[in-house]
Amino acid sequence: MFVFILSCFSIFIYRLSICKCTSYFYITKEKREKIIEILNEICPGNDFENETAIIDDGIIDSLDIVAVISELMEEFDVQLGVNDLTPENFNSVDAIVELIENAQD
Repeated sequence: MFVFILSCFSIFIYRLSICKCTSYFYITKEKREKIIEILNEICPGNDFENETAIIDDGIIDSLDIVAVISELMEEFDVQLGVNDLTPENFNSVDAIVELIENAQD
């Protein structure tokens, strides 16, 4: 009987961990889509989803990045400090997602 209860508990914990991972995936996917939307509104006509050098390649300029930061802070209700404003944090959508997630922690 104890083994059966332990097995059921293990299955429950496993399913709970899958649920959390799936939930995290969808939250991150939603953030990613919103970031791409923000970038496209400010600087249309670019493939931000696949770009890995948004700043380094000059796809967005300093005025655009100010607008992006403002939109990100408003949309995700985060505060970004001077130390967060590095090209590495804005070169790709994945980097921006990571920046936002770190700011929300």
